[in-house]
Amino acid sequence: MSRFTERFTRAASPAALIISAMALTVSLSAGGAYAATLIGTAQLKNDSVTSAKIKDKTISAKDLSAAAKKSLTGAAGATGATGATGATGATGPAGPAGGTGATGATGATGSSATALWAVVKTTGVISRSSGTTGSVRDLAGKFTVTFNRDVTACAYVANIGLETSGTPTRGYTTVVPATGSTNAVTVFTADKNGDLADLTFHLAVFC
Repeated sequence: MSRFTERFTRAASPAALIISAMALTVSLSAGGAYAATLIGTAQLKNDSVTSAKIKDKTISAKDLSAAAKKSLTGAAGATGATGATGATGATGPAGPAGGTGATGATGATGSSATALWAVVKTTGVISRSSGTTGSVRDLAGKFTVTFNRDVTACAYVANIGLETSGTPTRGYTTVVPATGSTNAVTVFTADKNGDLADLTFHLAVFC
């Protein structure tokens, strides 16, 4: 303690010391408030506020700039494993019917269904025909007509008729596969009483 301080302390009364202490306290408080109002961003030097001076858990994401947030983003992680396939969904409703498509091109003309036929006279001679190789009269009311192909799996149709226009004789016909030949049929002709008789007939074979 200096002599001046010692003399001042001895000379000062207790009341004066108390008043002096109170004045010093008020001065320091006012000085701190004044300093707080004067120190702002402009008064802070670059790099003067360090991590140690920042209270823990006081800075949130909203306090950071966009650039700072971007710099904190880590690298993308590795692609995860493919998950299990989910269950098959329910079948959806049927869609509306589509419009009618364009008509296709006309196909090639097929072979005639009646390529095998004949008009046979009472004598067994063929008047006209298609696909035949011959015809004979076996006996009264029985004729064999031969074609140029196998007709065993075909259908046969025969009628009593005429070579030309006119009114035919009434009668009946029966057609069966010929015995001993796969290319021929036998035609039986009968009059209106059912007796075998030589009558002109028309024969068609469908295969």
